Amino acid sequence: SATGHPLAVMGPQLGFFYPQLFLEVDAHGGGIHVRGGVLPGLPYVLIGRTRDYAWSATSASSDNTDQFLEELCNPDGSPATRESTHYRYKGRCRPMRRFDAGVLKGAGGAPDERIVFNESVHGPISGTVTVDGKPYAVATLRSSRGREALAGFVGSALNEGRLRSGRDLRRITREFAFTFNLFYVDHRDIAFFSTGRLPLRARGTNPSLPTLGTGRYDWRGFLPPRRHPQDVNPKSGLILNWNNSPAAGFGA
Repeated sequence: SATGHPLAVMGPQLGFFYPQLFLEVDAHGGGIHVRGGVLPGLPYVLIGRTRDYAWSATSASSDNTDQFLEELCNPDGSPATRESTHYRYKGRCRPMRRFDAGVLKGAGGAPDERIVFNESVHGPISGTVTVDGKPYAVATLRSSRGREALAGFVGSALNEGRLRSGRDLRRITREFAFTFNLFYVDHRDIAFFSTGRLPLRARGTNPSLPTLGTGRYDWRGFLPPRRHPQDVNPKSGLILNWNNSPAAGFGA
């Protein structure tokens, strides 16, 4: 069985109105014994407790997105313009892929709009620029794109009571692509792990600036879980965080 009612919590993250979008649920059945906050439509408690432990989360905002500048070209060898739909990658002039995202329903009297855009190997094209007169397309690469459904495995592990200690937090979240600081407490442990599929960038690039998209400066893999900010039972006895960088000097 499951029951739910709006949480009487207001603030800058959830909005200053009542009832809130965030609902409290007390769910029992099918191996699940959990209580906590959910978003309507999602199958799992996002912040809550089982019979043996509790967990919470804040936003880590770790840097998992880059812009790549795609050098535009034409397959016939003519000079490229900002209207060109081919780009140079690993020595070849490649066509962009056309992506049809469907129809966005109009609101407030606005008409429906079909969303169609070009993509490169680095993601959706948001526009074009020129550098010293040479045209480039701007692509946005997000490491979690296309991996959103994997978040459900983390939710199921937390809701089904699969954790036995604070050290299990890293194990169950290693495939979680989004950047959150997750916190855990039971009768023995306090722990935290900063999640995310965090790219390792090529030498000579600056994550605060666009990266040349010819292939030479592509990402070099992802930060392994053992190198993520994390701790279990710190000597201070405290873990403090509120929507901020999870460790000193860690990019966010």
